Amino acid sequence: MKKSGAGKIILIILVIALVITVAALLMPVALIGGIGAIWYFTKKKPDTKKRNISVAVVTVGLLGTIFITPAVFKGNNNTSTTTASSTIATSSSSSKTKESSSTSSSKLETTTESSSKTEESTKPTTQNDGPEYTEESNAAFATAFMNALNQSLADNGANVSVTVQYYGDNLIYVIVPQDFKYETNVNLQKLADTVLDAKENYFNNWAIENGYDLGYTNPPNLYLKSEDDTTLAEESGVLNKKMKLKVDNS
Repeated sequence: MKKSGAGKIILIILVIALVITVAALLMPVALIGGIGAIWYFTKKKPDTKKRNISVAVVTVGLLGTIFITPAVFKGNNNTSTTTASSTIATSSSSSKTKESSSTSSSKLETTTESSSKTEESTKPTTQNDGPEYTEESNAAFATAFMNALNQSLADNGANVSVTVQYYGDNLIYVIVPQDFKYETNVNLQKLADTVLDAKENYFNNWAIENGYDLGYTNPPNLYLKSEDDTTLAEESGVLNKKMKLKVDNS
């Protein structure tokens, strides 16, 4: 009976470890797939419910990628390091009986110095792995985003076009036809939110394709304007980004 109980405990532990490992592998997939789904259900086949589900999937994937995946693989790396260290210690102990006291001391110092260098080389870096996002970068993104928006409008049969202008390295203006200035607050808010979602999703894909490090590169802030330069809405917030209306057509 005791052996059977021990076997069950071992089996449960193995199953839990397997589930955690699989989850760690799937979290980055969920993050990337969720981002694609948000874009699809926002632009290609608008569906608010499915878009919200996709947002939830991205959130879970992001949190998992940040917390679960590194923890699992860091644990595996630590295990490998411990095993290697034990092997080195055993080998050193065996050879110690064959060498003089001065030679053993010299080898110990060399091993300690080597281990210290190895530990420093495996420390995570915090440097930017991509180019700096400059004013020229912002100009290139503004042009690409404008082309994508107008192509999407044309594909959906809309007989309108927009203009996207940049300002410095952290602002873009999406300029819509003048008639939108007189839309109700509800319609303006929907338009502004849609453009914000499109900007966020498109920037992530564009930045990756152009080699920018998303850990150090943020999308430019968005202003929605009419053709007479009236600001209809502007982006606010850092973590919880949203568009705040600047006109009142209630």
